[in-house]
Amino acid sequence: MTLLKDVRGPWRIIQQGGTVLDVNVFNQDKGGFIEGTIKHGNNTVNIEDARVTQTQITFRAPWSPNSKGRYTGHFDIQGHIQGITFDELNTGVQATWTTPGTPFGDVDF
Repeated sequence: MTLLKDVRGPWRIIQQGGTVLDVNVFNQDKGGFIEGTIKHGNNTVNIEDARVTQTQITFRAPWSPNSKGRYTGHFDIQGHIQGITFDELNTGVQATWTTPGTPFGDVDF
């Protein structure tokens, strides 16, 4: 059996500066691979290269041909995520982010 954080369903990211992103994870397998979408304003894209463990999450948001956001984060003791994002094509552009909503629980595959 594998114990992972359960990130399936809709949840929200608040980035440094107040940017709001809506995530919807519709598939999570026992290897921790996840599939879903992320939305900013009217722009919704499929998340890529996405994985979750018991302690961390990482995924890429291909916002445009010139912007590929990499999101990495760690789950705190309450199950919220604290993370950092940067543009893979311009690594000098970075921001912190958090998930202030309902905390993520565990799932055992």
